[in-house]
Amino acid sequence: MLEAAKIHRADALLALTSADTTNLEAVLYARSVRQDLRTVLRLYDDDFAKAVYRTLRIAHPGR
Repeated sequence: MLEAAKIHRADALLALTSADTTNLEAVLYARSVRQDLRTVLRLYDDDFAKAVYRTLRIAHPGR
């Protein structure tokens, strides 16, 4: 779906569905296509959001 939406030409991606895993997958895929892509990720589950935040901070400490 992101390829059809021409994610490689996008300035940003807002992942705002009601499914946390769908939002995370969309952002991770989009960033694999374009590392400089600005993204917004909506996560509803607080514990999941904290785990994702910690993991991303460890993987990308300078961002």
